This record gives sequence, C-alpha cells and structure tokens, in this order.
Amino acid sequence: MAYEAASRAFIEAAAVPDPDYPALAATHTGPMLEQRRNVLVALKADGRIIRYPQPTQYRIEFETVAVDNDVARLVACVVDDGERVEVSSGRVIAGGIGTVQWRVAMRRVDGAWKLAERVEAQRWDGVAGCATP
Repeated sequence: MAYEAASRAFIEAAAVPDPDYPALAATHTGPMLEQRRNVLVALKADGRIIRYPQPTQYRIEFETVAVDNDVARLVACVVDDGERVEVSSGRVIAGGIGTVQWRVAMRRVDGAWKLAERVEAQRWDGVAGCATP
C-alpha cells in the first residue's frame, strides 16, 4: 500500500539522512513532504540518523480505509522502535518502542498515491493500545 511505501521511504531517508532522497518526493506531497524534509535537515545538521534494531518490531496495521475519488483517508496503527543515533559515536540518543494511532490522508497525484497529511490520534508506550488484540 502507498502509506507503507511512504513510511519505508522516510525510514530509508532517515538512515542517511537525506532530505532530497528520491523516494521521499515519490511518496509524499504537500505539507507532509515539507515536514519530512525538515526533520531530515534537522537530523543531518545535528549529526544524527534514525535506525531500526534488527530484528525490528516496526509494523503498520490499518484499522480503516475509505477512498473518495483522489483522496483516501485511513486510520493506521504503527508500532515503532526506531532509534535516534549520534553518527560520530554510534551512541543511541533516544530509543524504545511505542505505538501510535495515526489519522492519515493520501492524495492521488499524477496517478500515484502520496502521503499528504498525518495527525496523531493517540500514543502509547510499548506495544499497546491499537496494537493489542
């Protein structure tokens, strides 16, 4: 799904970090593209990256999806264990695992679905909330 592709693009860009990472513009549009690029610029300026442990617990589950012409609205539950890492030392600055429920808008742009908006609905520490049966 397009939301998963957008998430992968950001994860890949944050591991470098590169605000001009080609997959980012291919999967994001409007305010979300700008916001993601700003995060990557800040990471780069701070000498940090975002990486995921192996194996990672990162996953996306979709609770609802509704498509109306060129806009898709969905609710996604994301378990995220990304770590912010200082490049020069390899030191983990922030880590842990959390769960976030996102309200998302995807927009079809020139035939491709792109992440246009994302608003946090709820957040939990650990694998919790929307990620638990």
